[in-house]
Amino acid sequence: MRLTLPSDLLRPAGEDAGAAPEAWLYGVLTINGVDHHIEAIAVTGVDGHQAAEAPALDESLDLYLEASAAERPFDTVAIGERRYVLFLTPFSASTWRAAPEEPEEP
Repeated sequence: MRLTLPSDLLRPAGEDAGAAPEAWLYGVLTINGVDHHIEAIAVTGVDGHQAAEAPALDESLDLYLEASAAERPFDTVAIGERRYVLFLTPFSASTWRAAPEEPEEP
C-alpha cells in the first residue's frame, strides 16, 4: 500500500522547539479508527551522519532510534524544500481493555 499524505495534514510546530516553524511538523492520522501522532523532523546529513535541523530535536531522533532499534540514518521524505524523517505513534489509550477472559471449562 502506498500512502500520500494530504498537504494540509501536517502543521508547523518548530517554534515549540525554539526552531524555524517548518523544522518540525505535526499532525494526526487515523488508521482503522485509531488516532496516531505523525511527526516530521527536518534533518540534514553529511557523510552518512544525520542530525535534526533544529538541535533541540536531536534528542527526539535519538529516542525514536532507541525505541525502534533502528540505525541512523533514517530514510527521509521530501516535504517542500526540506527532507524529513516521519514518525507515527498511536495515541495513548484512554481506557486500556484487556481481551475478555476465556470461560473455564466445566
